[in-house]
Amino acid sequence: MTDNFMVERWNVIDSAAMAVSVEGLLYRIIHDRPRPYDFEDALDRGIDFLQEAGNAGAIICGTGESSGFTGTLSALSWSMDACIEIGFAPKESENRDDAYKDVLSTLKEYKLLLETIKKFETPKDIKQKAQNAHDFFRTLSDVLMKQADPTTTTYSHEAR
Repeated sequence: MTDNFMVERWNVIDSAAMAVSVEGLLYRIIHDRPRPYDFEDALDRGIDFLQEAGNAGAIICGTGESSGFTGTLSALSWSMDACIEIGFAPKESENRDDAYKDVLSTLKEYKLLLETIKKFETPKDIKQKAQNAHDFFRTLSDVLMKQADPTTTTYSHEAR
C-alpha cells in the first residue's frame, strides 16, 4: 500500500505541477512580487519532493539506511536529469559517486532555501540562491513535461 502511494504521489504529472508552482513562487520572490495564494502548498510540495530525492540519493550513495526507505527513485532520477540539462552534473569520465553527492548537496541547499522562505525569512543572499533554485525547478518542469508528453520533446536534426 505504501509503495503504491509513493509511486502515485510522485507521478510525472503531479511532479511537473509541483515544479511549475515552485518555479513561479521563486520567480515572485526574485522579482519582489506578492506571494501567491498557494504559497505554503507549493513550498510544502517542493520540500517533500527534494526530501524524497535526497532520501533516494542517500540510498544510492550508501549514506542512508536502506531498510527504512519506502519511497521511489523517480524524484532523484528527474532531479539528476534536470542537473544534467543545466550542466551541473559532471562528465561521464568523472566519479559518479562524487556526482551524486554534489547533486544531493545542491538539492539539500534548495530544500533549506524553501524551508527558509516558508518561515518568511529573507537572508541577504536569497535572490542569488533563489535564482539558482528557480533555474533548477524551471529545468525540472521541462524534463517532466517531456516525460508527460513526448510530443514536447525536441530533437536535433542535421542541418541541410
